[in-house]
Amino acid sequence: MKKLIYTALIVAALITSMFGWAIYQEVAHNECGLSKERARQSALAQIHRMNLPSQHLPIEPDYSVGSCSHSFRYEGEGEKIDFVILSTWLHGVKASYWDYNRKSKP
Repeated sequence: MKKLIYTALIVAALITSMFGWAIYQEVAHNECGLSKERARQSALAQIHRMNLPSQHLPIEPDYSVGSCSHSFRYEGEGEKIDFVILSTWLHGVKASYWDYNRKSKP
């Protein structure tokens, strides 16, 4: 019985340290594992959903925060759209955008 308790404590310590390390990397070093290429693919997927040509999206992001966030600006075909692709430990990869030409509906 004692051996089982020690084993459970060691397993719990290992799991806690793995989660702790992931949170430390994200918070302290902005290391979330989101590559520029994957971020661009997320922005391209949104552009395709908007039925816009993809050649106006730059290959390199305009701004990056470690590997947690990359932003791209799409300018062309009369459109100006900012994309921000985020990666968080709890929520995974999320894409958001701001369409400068979007009209508000009354």
